[in-house]
Amino acid sequence: MAAVVAVEAAVAATDALLSFSIKADADTDATSAVDKARVPFVSWANRMRTDLKEVTPGSHISFDLECALSSLQDQAWLNIHETAKEKSRGLWREVYALVCLMQCALASTVDIVKAIRCADLGLIVAGPEGRVGIGLQIAVLHLSSIAAETDFAETCATETSPSKRRRTECAPEVQVPVIRKPLLEVGNGTLSMEAFLVRHLALRVPVVVRGSCALWPAVERWKDVAFWRDTPVGRRFVPVEVDYWFNRDFDLMTLRDFVARCVETDSASVPPPGLSCGGYLAQHALLDQIPELGADVVTPDIALCGSEGHLMRAVFFGPKGTATPLHVDPYENAFCQVVGSKYVRLYPPAEAWRLYPSDENSPLRNHSKLEPGDLLLGEKTDAYLEFPEFEKADFAETVLRAGDLLYLPRGWWHYVKSLSTSISVAFHFN
Repeated sequence: MAAVVAVEAAVAATDALLSFSIKADADTDATSAVDKARVPFVSWANRMRTDLKEVTPGSHISFDLECALSSLQDQAWLNIHETAKEKSRGLWREVYALVCLMQCALASTVDIVKAIRCADLGLIVAGPEGRVGIGLQIAVLHLSSIAAETDFAETCATETSPSKRRRTECAPEVQVPVIRKPLLEVGNGTLSMEAFLVRHLALRVPVVVRGSCALWPAVERWKDVAFWRDTPVGRRFVPVEVDYWFNRDFDLMTLRDFVARCVETDSASVPPPGLSCGGYLAQHALLDQIPELGADVVTPDIALCGSEGHLMRAVFFGPKGTATPLHVDPYENAFCQVVGSKYVRLYPPAEAWRLYPSDENSPLRNHSKLEPGDLLLGEKTDAYLEFPEFEKADFAETVLRAGDLLYLPRGWWHYVKSLSTSISVAFHFN
């Protein structure tokens, strides 16, 4: 029973986190808050264990316990954003994740979709690495598998024609823009590691390696809508940004629903307004949140060249028209295109002054002041009058297709736009 898995995972994580907090003499407020919530939760869990055979949906759920968890969740969220000490913030993140796991356990006896949402929210906020992360992963793995099996059985029972479940690809063929200043590119297998280190990494010269990732399982698997629709992965919740230019609001939705939205956007005659075109999963640690997806990709050799030994993986997933504004990053980037096509324009560091960087005290200080519209694709607007030097800036451009890799050096400004539903994985290193 899925509820048993969620309950046992929550109890184990509660004990582990409380034990750690006391031994480490960590934030006493956090320790006290966890202990206060632990007592009624463990009492509820014990009743669940004892009366499991008699459990009916919603039975044994205490309204007082739900209120206590909701209050603790609010307290943890506030401390995550207001606590100055990094050690305390880390502990409060785990407290938040623990509350999510407890809520997941409670919901698993009532609403399996809500239970999955609770678990994924904990993973999104706190990550999978902590003491609670293991419990969250165990619970959500079982819950999402059961949800997928149930949905698939119900769908098959109502469908009379196999053609209704035919294979559909996320990214149809698209019209590719004319490339006027092509970026340097090479074929897969023609750039040795020594050549990359000497000619590109050391000198910070970008290069496209065509077909470098073509053999990844993800290239074939992720383009199939059925993969997101019919498997447990599709039941997982992710933070989809509504608009990430000035407003970073996001919706928490299942990958299955998000992919359906992408397909709908691709087929629309007029795309939704805004940079996100109705929704963009931008720079999210999806491969850490859902390890099954991480198994479908291979870390490129060039991403292992960082001297600091730290590697971060981020996924960019969105429909046709989603755009990343002109900006610069403080790390090296092995950018791998998995599904669909993307237009990419790069500006060398020497051209930064012509790109009108935002003020140092701006929250978007690594972005250009230029509005991130289609003006970068050649359409002139009033922005050219306000930023006259922009037109004179030198650049290189390319279109990345599924299986291609772009080495994007630190300090190079870049603008990216999806030409179809697109999935990319960025490997950040230094």
